[in-house]
Amino acid sequence: MGLRKTTAITAALGLLVGAGAAAGTAAALWPGAAKDTVPYVYEGDKVVDSAPVKSAFLEVRVTAYHCGLAYITGTHAEYYAHGQLCRVGVRLDNQQLVTANIDSRIQKIVLADGTELIPDDIPMQIKRQEQVQQMGARNIVVLSYWFDIPADAVPVAVRIRATPEAPPAEIRLPKATWDRQ
Repeated sequence: MGLRKTTAITAALGLLVGAGAAAGTAAALWPGAAKDTVPYVYEGDKVVDSAPVKSAFLEVRVTAYHCGLAYITGTHAEYYAHGQLCRVGVRLDNQQLVTANIDSRIQKIVLADGTELIPDDIPMQIKRQEQVQQMGARNIVVLSYWFDIPADAVPVAVRIRATPEAPPAEIRLPKATWDRQ
């Protein structure tokens, strides 16, 4: 074998080994690469390490929540709570092979007294969370559902449905205390 050919093979093998090492290091260190990481946690949030629960084809996880908010602002509006605002961060995984439409108007927060409330439309619009979220096949979306609940209410769970007919995926919320913000 000639010197040129040996040098070329050695260089190509060196590049492959280097690229493999770089890819392995990047995969190990890349933030958010693991399926179970908690995305989009904001200051003051209570992190929720919920196990996935299913409603029909939809796998649901609650990632974080925050209550006691007096108001929110967006790029185009602000909103003052009638009671207190609660933001519930959810991770939705469409496990079917077709597109799904997830309707926020059928999602609920459950209060300690058994009351169920749907997300409040105005904060949802301010935070640009669509009423109906279209999810591609085998896609994951992370959303925030905004609820305006009574000032003295305590949320205990959320119920997320894939469709109006599907049984809800219920996720208990851990107890937390909130300073009025």
